[in-house]
Amino acid sequence: MWMRAFVRAARAVLVLLLLLPAAAPAAIGDTLFSFPSPCAVPSGLAHAGGRLWLADWETGTLYEMTEDGAVLRTIEAPCRRPEGLASDGKILYISDSETHRVFAFDPETNRTLWSYEAPESSPRGLAFGGGSLWLLDDGADTIYELVPEDGTILNYYKAPHDFGRDLAHDGKYLWAVDRKLDEIYAVRPSDGKVLFLAKAPGKFPSGLAFGGGFLWLSDFETKRTYKIRASADVPFRVTGLVLRDFRYRYALRNDGEGSIAEAAIHLAVPYDTLENQKIVSPIRWTPEPDRFAVDRCGQEIAIFNFRNVPPGATVSAEYETRVRLGTLHYAFFPEDVKGLDAIPKEIREKGTAPRSRLQLDAELVRKTAGEIVGDEKNPYWIARKIFDWVIETLEYDRVGGWDVPTTLIKRGTGSCSEYAFLYIALARSAGLPARYEGSVVVRGDDASIDDVYHRWCEVYLPGIGWMPVDPSGGDQPWPADQVRYFGGLADRFLITTHGSGDSEYLGWDYNAHATYVYEGRGTVHEEGYGIWSPVAEE
Repeated sequence: MWMRAFVRAARAVLVLLLLLPAAAPAAIGDTLFSFPSPCAVPSGLAHAGGRLWLADWETGTLYEMTEDGAVLRTIEAPCRRPEGLASDGKILYISDSETHRVFAFDPETNRTLWSYEAPESSPRGLAFGGGSLWLLDDGADTIYELVPEDGTILNYYKAPHDFGRDLAHDGKYLWAVDRKLDEIYAVRPSDGKVLFLAKAPGKFPSGLAFGGGFLWLSDFETKRTYKIRASADVPFRVTGLVLRDFRYRYALRNDGEGSIAEAAIHLAVPYDTLENQKIVSPIRWTPEPDRFAVDRCGQEIAIFNFRNVPPGATVSAEYETRVRLGTLHYAFFPEDVKGLDAIPKEIREKGTAPRSRLQLDAELVRKTAGEIVGDEKNPYWIARKIFDWVIETLEYDRVGGWDVPTTLIKRGTGSCSEYAFLYIALARSAGLPARYEGSVVVRGDDASIDDVYHRWCEVYLPGIGWMPVDPSGGDQPWPADQVRYFGGLADRFLITTHGSGDSEYLGWDYNAHATYVYEGRGTVHEEGYGIWSPVAEE
């Protein structure tokens, strides 16, 4: 009897478990829990010995707390306006926005051991790591590496963005938080290179610390302190899904005196991606395609054939659908990427193969790639060095056609497609698989028209997979804005095309491509555009 009861109970538990939603894989930046801050104006945050220290900017009070927010004691800070906090395990370092000084404070004896003037007049964030004290000045937009005992400057570089608030150090990397963009950045301490970004949980992040393998963040607006993941089960996260209606049309108009004897319009068929793009309604075609085909890059193509188009007539092909788009963020560390020898054979062969416009056999391309990469072996840094070089070398300019990499290297200007071609050529020359993606863009308003489009790259990182890299988008002055396009993709792009050129149906085009044969004196006008319409969520 008891055995039957046990089996019935076990089955009930199993059914319940199957009905429960599966836990989402964790990503860097995910909030684990939060608790109310004990003060009205929380600023700097530090972690030491399993305890948290929080500064109250208004009252000049320091709070020692457990990791679940219980206040153990309060101490008067050695300054009136404490901003940043850092700990070396014994000493608390405190930056003061009133006197512009840094204080070394012993919380056990309540004594200031020493102090010195900060390098600039707006010291905000502090972190301790690698034997150095790290200071973020939001007036100078600079991160300084200091000798903790006297403030001697060891190194400095540009902050990730212009409203930096605080710093943390995990023993290997720096972390910085920006209170205007509400973002957290992982930073290489040697040169300030931003590796990736994650969204902060609050609207006014004011303090940041690292301890116990996690990030801790205090927020002034929510008056809460958050425990945040600093490691991941998955290398990316999708946020902010938006529903939109979309229609695309490509037309040929016969403006000449003769006739178009034969014409074909090829439309790239949009598709579902990781989690950031979902085709949520069947694609409706006008007219129905004559056939579908798949090109050498694996891109599906809808093909429309037309014959004997007289003067003044127009033929067109179009589709409409409903899509859900999200913002894609990749967040992982360079050491998470495997070596070049871990790239699957098929991906390596296809992803590094020569193409007519890539000039992989050109000496200038090979030489440039070799100089950029040097002896670097980590695929992340190979991809990143090429990205940094392209955005430092080219200036955006739509000067005409899609020129080849050697021309771009010499000229120093290019369109988004030319940035992509150059990046792909250099990556493939360095042994890293790369291809491009093409899209139709939401131009500002939710209801908008796009006839300009956008193209960027994808690079294959072993252990991570195909990751978006947008060199033209990343040509920005702030380090955080650059890395936004190295592993990031906004929710305003409908990806229609992936490829690497020389497509049987698209050539080097994306979205659409037309071919035609004309009889007599002819002029053919080609026109393609996408129309976006917002959708009210139920």
